Amino acid sequence: MPEISTSQPSQQQTKPLKIGVIVYASAMILDYIGPTSYFELLPYIGVTPVEFHTISQKRGPIESSSRMPIYASTGYADAPEQLDILLIPGGDNSVVTNDKGFLDYIRRAAQQAKFVLTLVEPHKNVKWIRQARWVVDGNTWTSSGITAGMDMAYAFVANHFNKRVPTPTTSANMPETSTSQPSQQQTKPLKIGVIVYAGAMILDYIGPTSYLEFLPYTGVTPVEFHTISQKRGVIESSSLMPIYASTGYADAPEQLDILLIPGSGDNTVVTNDKGFLDYIHRAAQKAKFVLTVCTGAEILAQTGFLDGKRATTNKIFYDKLVEPHKNVKWIRQARWVVDGNTWTSSGITAGMDM
Repeated sequence: MPEISTSQPSQQQTKPLKIGVIVYASAMILDYIGPTSYFELLPYIGVTPVEFHTISQKRGPIESSSRMPIYASTGYADAPEQLDILLIPGGDNSVVTNDKGFLDYIRRAAQQAKFVLTLVEPHKNVKWIRQARWVVDGNTWTSSGITAGMDMAYAFVANHFNKRVPTPTTSANMPETSTSQPSQQQTKPLKIGVIVYAGAMILDYIGPTSYLEFLPYTGVTPVEFHTISQKRGVIESSSLMPIYASTGYADAPEQLDILLIPGSGDNTVVTNDKGFLDYIHRAAQKAKFVLTVCTGAEILAQTGFLDGKRATTNKIFYDKLVEPHKNVKWIRQARWVVDGNTWTSSGITAGMDM
């Protein structure tokens, strides 16, 4: 996936593409953030505005200390049933399959949706095809594993809108993985702090954290996530997937194993907040590792933490971003740069490769 502009979307007068995403405890976040990241780009490339609804048993956060928090913008009792796209991610989905009301909603919404995209579990009455990354049958698109869903979404956008969005070149690097229960370790959890804010590119941090979420499952270490913003709560936008901050920076831990800072097209919501910048600077100084993705390097540079260090950032905004920060040893030709405990990457999927 090449680097893309995150400037303001084109102003279209068309009716928004209404997208419903089923979310639930233990849902594989990259299953739906990967595909929806393509749909989020549709307004920016002049195709159509979009409107997201994340749908669960009830509205509100779905939190787990060992996984990135999910936010449901609506419960299924109040969710729209007339959708353009219904997207159903995988995971340990017994919380859904044991809820008759939820299943009934999904059935009704699927029957009325223009398109249904899903990662599904075996049922004998279905004509299953083993050797396929994804299968199309009428208006129903089903994919195999996590990144197959990203490739499927790319193909869907190209097919349905006759428009090519950035190519998912990184997906082949991430193997499909088991969603079984994690190994039981007695070690201290790896404490990961993720900076989130209005306009942040979700795939900037969901991509890297998806790898980190698998550490308990592969017997490496338990993990503990903290999504950190100005204050605890949801950061919503009808045209972007909702972001949930598990804590405000005033109450956030400063002793982190990993601090991850994603980028956006406009970081001013962070760079204009001195308290937020001060927190990031303190946390970066104490963290074992600091990772930035895309224009997240600008945020870290603004704190002064990158002074004297080698770093890189988004190439589309490169000249604009590096000009004010002359004390940083910027490297243009790099997907990512490592300087001591600080890792900085260029575009969205460079963060996943990093």
